[in-house]
Amino acid sequence: MAPSLDRERILRASSILDMLAIGWQPGRAELDTARKTECRAILQDSPERPYRFVGTLYPLQIDHPVIVAPVIAIDPQTRWARIWDEWVVIERMRERARWFAPAQVTRAGAAWILAQLRAL
Repeated sequence: MAPSLDRERILRASSILDMLAIGWQPGRAELDTARKTECRAILQDSPERPYRFVGTLYPLQIDHPVIVAPVIAIDPQTRWARIWDEWVVIERMRERARWFAPAQVTRAGAAWILAQLRAL
């Protein structure tokens, strides 16, 4: 199911990408309350779409154990990702999920957010 793209959420995602571009990193305020995940894959269906984050939530949640969402930024070294409208902490990253370039994920996310802004 596609995320709801309302103006406030699009502007917030754009603002976060702008802050990341000048070197800001999420800190305790953002990550202490973030959901914990095991990253299973980072996928891109087409160049016009953002990459997708596929992960398992921890602690395992019976009602919704898997998360599949657009990812607009990721840093596997410091173990965080910004999926569409929330931060997630990467507790574990599967080996097959490591074959992506974080900068390319951010570029694709920024292009997608820009397209959403233009469509407003």
